[in-house]
Amino acid sequence: MKLDLSSRRATPTKLTSTPGIYRTPAFSPNGQQLVYWKEGGNGAQGYTHSEEPGIYLMSV
Repeated sequence: MKLDLSSRRATPTKLTSTPGIYRTPAFSPNGQQLVYWKEGGNGAQGYTHSEEPGIYLMSV
């Protein structure tokens, strides 16, 4: 979810509708892109939403 903290009436914006285990999100220096890692699942969290693991970059 994305949340504009500069507004007192901020509401979250969902960035992806694909279920999964997402890790280590980080913004680009200019704040216009987000990079994150989608995990392939594991024994503790399961493999149900482990399709297409990898590193992703998206504009925000």
